[in-house]
Amino acid sequence: MRQIDDYIEAMFAVLPKDKDVEETKQRILEHMYEKFEAMQAEGMNENEALGAVISEFGSIDEMKHTFGLSETTLENPSDFSHDALEQLLQQYEAFIPKQRKAIAISVVLFIMSPFVTSFFDDPIVMFGMIAAGVGLLIYYIGRKHDFQKLIQERKNLLR
Repeated sequence: MRQIDDYIEAMFAVLPKDKDVEETKQRILEHMYEKFEAMQAEGMNENEALGAVISEFGSIDEMKHTFGLSETTLENPSDFSHDALEQLLQQYEAFIPKQRKAIAISVVLFIMSPFVTSFFDDPIVMFGMIAAGVGLLIYYIGRKHDFQKLIQERKNLLR
């Protein structure tokens, strides 16, 4: 599931890209997928299961403590390079078109919600479309802020 992958990638972005961290990331992904499928089998819809799985995962700080990981990339500037910053900037540049599409989809959902509601004659459809649009905006604007903060922190380390 793309949302779980994106969530884990964002959580692990501050950690070093070594073998132990990658193995831990894969174990967590497998566990989250299993929980997601189990929750859907119990009758939860996709969004409910996704929210439950992510909320059970916890914060990056809890995960670092549980698995004994550290942010050596951020705590030790000598481990950080211009190449790593360039890679982060490339990831950010690849993210921007996705964000633009998400914003466009959100606007379409907002505009179309009254028309779809009159077609289905159910206001819940309208609120569902608006909620989906708001969710997209919150997610992509939050990711943009996270990227910008991480880029600024890493630029400061190189000074």
